[in-house]
Amino acid sequence: MLSLRFVDAHPDTNRNRRVRELEDSANRRHASIVAHKRKHKSRKQSHDAITEVGSPGEDQGVVAQKSFNLAAPREVSPGSGIDPFATCGYSTLPAAILEAQNYSLEGQIYTIHRVNKRNEVAEWNLNVANIKRLSVQQSFLFHSYAVVGASYMMANSDSTVLQATARQIWLEQQKLYIEAMQQALQLYAGIPSDEQCLAALTICLIIGSVNEEVESIHPKGPFAYIDTSYFNSGVTVDPRLHKYWKSLIDRKGGIPEIKNPVIRQCHESFDIYSASKNDSHPTWNRVVPHWNAVDSPPVESYAVILNLESRRDATNARPASYDMFYYYRTAAEIVALMDTTADLFDLGPPKLDVHCGFLSFPRLDEIPDPDRADVLLCICRSAALIFDDMVLYPLPYHSGQMPRNATQLHDGISRLRPFWDVYDKEASLYKFKDFLIWACTLGAIAATRMEQMRRFFLGRLAYLSNAITDWETFNNLLSRFLWYKPVCEPPAHEVWNELQRRTLPRPDINTPLPLKEKNLQQKRGMAGIAN
Repeated sequence: MLSLRFVDAHPDTNRNRRVRELEDSANRRHASIVAHKRKHKSRKQSHDAITEVGSPGEDQGVVAQKSFNLAAPREVSPGSGIDPFATCGYSTLPAAILEAQNYSLEGQIYTIHRVNKRNEVAEWNLNVANIKRLSVQQSFLFHSYAVVGASYMMANSDSTVLQATARQIWLEQQKLYIEAMQQALQLYAGIPSDEQCLAALTICLIIGSVNEEVESIHPKGPFAYIDTSYFNSGVTVDPRLHKYWKSLIDRKGGIPEIKNPVIRQCHESFDIYSASKNDSHPTWNRVVPHWNAVDSPPVESYAVILNLESRRDATNARPASYDMFYYYRTAAEIVALMDTTADLFDLGPPKLDVHCGFLSFPRLDEIPDPDRADVLLCICRSAALIFDDMVLYPLPYHSGQMPRNATQLHDGISRLRPFWDVYDKEASLYKFKDFLIWACTLGAIAATRMEQMRRFFLGRLAYLSNAITDWETFNNLLSRFLWYKPVCEPPAHEVWNELQRRTLPRPDINTPLPLKEKNLQQKRGMAGIAN
């Protein structure tokens, strides 16, 4: 409805000054309202504009693809989670659900995947802003984030009323997502868009409690305080919807075919996270190239590098041994840079690359007839994954990765026994004694709450480290391999103390006791007689 307001061109100068000021103020207010309505109308038209690409002819039986024209700003508004003029259309949801949805959008996309360098932050923020606008323009993406936000509130809210409301919204938004996704897929000619892949990724997340239920068995490393994967370890993946996500990515042509860098890194990180949680292999290789060690500060050569190089001769220079050598070397360089790098986020791409590489190696149960080289590779894989769980890719103990990796390391060391004559000190595997001491120590740490398996690793350590008599020598040996002292040294010291209690010989009954212990026993005996 058009609203007009007439202003006197020749106002009466005899009127009160205050009256004239009030009239001028009312006129300016009316002009600002009209200008805002016109600007809002033009913005809405630009947001709703849809450009037809490749309009089909009369004889063509394909559906026209549609692209959305985004009016993206040059900077992100600090009030991005606020919609004062109700332009986004989701103001009917409760404030708690909106806050949880904003958490799922910014926390899951921005924080955990901010692995770029500082000079790319502006472009990164712009891409995140575009995704937030896409979640408003494309209903299936918005409904997927509403589902995640509602599930987060159900899992982490103490209010029964809020949980009931969140569950109702979760069911409604899930139904709306399915309907919107089916309609959107019909608009595309076989190949899903980046936004549809992102919505499929989001909908298969099952948000659990973020509270750590079990006390950690080792101190937390630096990455445990900056990676939201540690705090969001309660997130699980729905197997059925995960297959649906993989089918969409297959139709897309793989993760590398995703153009938006933010969405692509979301899929890469999700692929690695789901592989870690489900004990599987990453579906696709990472797009991030191998880390160039030349650009990093000089790093001390760890003994594990030399051990793996010598193992190449034992494995007839298999390509897998070269890959394992590369990932171990890169992990050693990352550990050396953890205390000297100004921003740990700069180490994000190489550490994800390393973790993805370790997960890509086959497990021992996937090899039909493993030989000695296969068993060694599986031991390297399991020990490295335990180290990743502690330092590079930390996840809480209750998430289940560490006990599973300890079991796989136990199977590998058990299978290694037939290839090694314990009485032959010149055997080809004897050169890996120090490496196996390191691996068994990590296995004993990972099996802290698995008594029988911990005894197994302590028994292997008792044989392998029989020549080591003090903690300093033992600790220095472990430090030559993948080792981060603030995290690994305290539980390793407990392993050493328990190892000494197990291997300490008991005195013979005829062995004369020192005078102090002899007097102590006599006092105890007299006390017993007195009682």
